[in-house]
Amino acid sequence: MNNYPIIHPGLTWRLLDGEAVIVSPVTGEIRVLNQVGAEIWQMVANDFTFAQIVSAITKQYGLSAKEAESDLSNFLVDLEDRGLISWQK
Repeated sequence: MNNYPIIHPGLTWRLLDGEAVIVSPVTGEIRVLNQVGAEIWQMVANDFTFAQIVSAITKQYGLSAKEAESDLSNFLVDLEDRGLISWQK
């Protein structure tokens, strides 16, 4: 899959103690991602494709490609459902 997850342009975010703190200035909502979520968020911010993120987390966490794809897909769908990311081809 060569699709790129992209961060919603209206959001601001910072890394704080290994976590990603994401703020929507429009709604005032604040989301906090744990260390693994923050690492994935940074990859999204750096224009990694889905496949590149899978490769990175497979190496870093010793997961099979199938596990990494499934876990990453679930995580990104959740972020998309919350309006934090969208997809670009």
